[in-house]
Amino acid sequence: MHNSNTVKTENTMAEAPSTIVGAAESDQQEQPFRLLDLPPELWSNICKLAVLSEDTIVFELAKPRSQNQIAVGQPSITQVCRLLRAEALPLFYALNVFRVQDEDDGTEASSRLQCWLRGIGLKNRGYLRKVEVFAPYDITDSKEFFAIGAEEDGNVKLELELVKLEVRPDKHGVVREERTYDVHFAEAD
Repeated sequence: MHNSNTVKTENTMAEAPSTIVGAAESDQQEQPFRLLDLPPELWSNICKLAVLSEDTIVFELAKPRSQNQIAVGQPSITQVCRLLRAEALPLFYALNVFRVQDEDDGTEASSRLQCWLRGIGLKNRGYLRKVEVFAPYDITDSKEFFAIGAEEDGNVKLELELVKLEVRPDKHGVVREERTYDVHFAEAD
């Protein structure tokens, strides 16, 4: 009898740790990580890291206008909730360098560029600090592409500078001018 108690006690002790471990694992699985429970300055820094790109963010303007809406390409973290969107989108547009590429020199080209700018919206255009535009057409006299709706906001200053001009044949052998512009947005004084 004494032996059976000893065996029983040993079995109970052998089972106890696995039961405790199982309970701890189930508690961990039931409690999701809640980013917004962190102090605001911490989740703000996390947002910054999530949206900051070391590389230039490139958007190729597609011929069908419906694809330009997809090209807006806002980070996934901005789709989580309104609070994260309000925190992360201004950082995304202000901290990154964007390159808009348009290979087409047809009459619809400028409207595709306008479509992209409308797609990101007036408020987000106000956060932009640096956009490179690669296009075979001249936009130096077309600040209205970037200032769409800016008269409603009134606090965005725009500088447009041609930084590169190349003359080379396209894929069909037609010699074309390719222009790269730097577009700087800043708050008006």
